[in-house]
Amino acid sequence: AEQRLPFMPYEPIRGDAARWRLAEHEIDAVLSGPGDWFAAEQRNLAPVVIQACKDTSTVDIAWELAAASGSFFLLRSFHDELRQVHLAALTACAQAGRARGEAAMIRGITVMRIMAARYEEAVADAERALRIFAETGDECGRGSMLGLRAILRRKLGDTSAAIADAQASLRIARAGGFRLMEYLAQHTLASILRERGDLAGAAGHAAQALSIARALSQPAHEVAELITLGAIHRERGRFEDSERHFTEALRIARGVGHRVYEANALVNLARSRVISGSERAEETLAESLSLSRQLNLPFANAANLHTLGILARGQDRADDALRHLETAVRMWRAQKATFQLACTLEELGRTFAELGNADRAREAWREAHAWFDSLGNAAKAQQTAGLMAGVRRRPR
Repeated sequence: AEQRLPFMPYEPIRGDAARWRLAEHEIDAVLSGPGDWFAAEQRNLAPVVIQACKDTSTVDIAWELAAASGSFFLLRSFHDELRQVHLAALTACAQAGRARGEAAMIRGITVMRIMAARYEEAVADAERALRIFAETGDECGRGSMLGLRAILRRKLGDTSAAIADAQASLRIARAGGFRLMEYLAQHTLASILRERGDLAGAAGHAAQALSIARALSQPAHEVAELITLGAIHRERGRFEDSERHFTEALRIARGVGHRVYEANALVNLARSRVISGSERAEETLAESLSLSRQLNLPFANAANLHTLGILARGQDRADDALRHLETAVRMWRAQKATFQLACTLEELGRTFAELGNADRAREAWREAHAWFDSLGNAAKAQQTAGLMAGVRRRPR
């Protein structure tokens, strides 16, 4: 049932828990509507896992059920249940000496820490799980954790190490036929290369990831790749192509009920429409703001504030733009979102310059330049250096 869900966060890992064969009609009912089955059983999943944790003879059932239900909990944003079952099963596995189960639960906890921007803690978790998977000879688990560590290293600004981890994960995926792992490695490489300014390389990896997501019937991952490709088109100034990718991503996300991905698609569609001057820009941005606030999504909220700043500056409302952009900068710092922070600082510098505050403009561009340089984005670093030089030449 887990593998039929429209979203799986990583390659499944199975253990030796006993299986009970269901009647054929029961199997058909579950597999024809796995999301409905998980939804119907939602209230029972956590209690069953916790009960199974109490007996060493059922610990394998506990961690496998916790792992399998994790995809559903993430799909529906049931983060409390996700945390509860993984922590309970982790403790039980550690006490019972179930190393693979322990590492599988750490993997789920690592994803939760990434979502909460607790990257340093997540790195420690990833190293621990990597060590266990290596000791137990589990290449699926090791490749999966290399992929997660690549995400963490990207978030912490170590892009060269992130690329190395993603490439190692990709090699393991191809050697073992782990298609979902291959998708995730391709997606991570696309994201890193986009942030480094290698749009052609990013587009190549994103296209491969999109093909895999479609082959696996993973619509949520298809949405993620459509968003990535749409962002690349936007950064190349191809607004018709970006519009097409973002609207398709939005349609799919709504179809599978993944509200977070719906919000991400809306955020990007709104940004493109504002930049391109679409007559639907303000309407789309208002819809995006409403959904991201409703879901309390820090990333989407900060991105929408950046877009509000662009819109306000374009409407000669520099004071409003300044307020939105400074708030977005504070939010990006809290989330440790380096690339987004650099982009917002660049826009903030332009706003200060329009207000005649050359010192603050240089300050914002100087920091943006440092972040772009640390990411290896030579083009953006050169652009911000040019902005700093230009503002210095202006008469006082």
